[in-house]
Amino acid sequence: MIGVVLSGGQSSRMGQDKGLIKVDGKPWAKIAFEKLMSLGVPALISVNESQFQKYLSHFNEKELIVDRSNAKIGGPLAGVMSVHLSHPNEDVIVLACDMINVEAVVLK
Repeated sequence: MIGVVLSGGQSSRMGQDKGLIKVDGKPWAKIAFEKLMSLGVPALISVNESQFQKYLSHFNEKELIVDRSNAKIGGPLAGVMSVHLSHPNEDVIVLACDMINVEAVVLK
């Protein structure tokens, strides 16, 4: 199993990247990432190409997965599909970057 935090949105309604909004100095994407990691599964952050460099200041490159532009889909499904194409034999648990208040016990 692999955990995925979906952070690859366009921020059109929010006006800023939701995954990089901070609570107590920690980006939302990092909070969600740590919740998935607390399950004992490896986790990734799904981002789009324009976000990649910004997220490198909070995550290492191995923790990031960029939406594949050749997939003819958009929205959250682009992130899920990109993870599946990179890890086809893994089950996937998905958490949106703005679901920072979900309890780890619920994810378990």
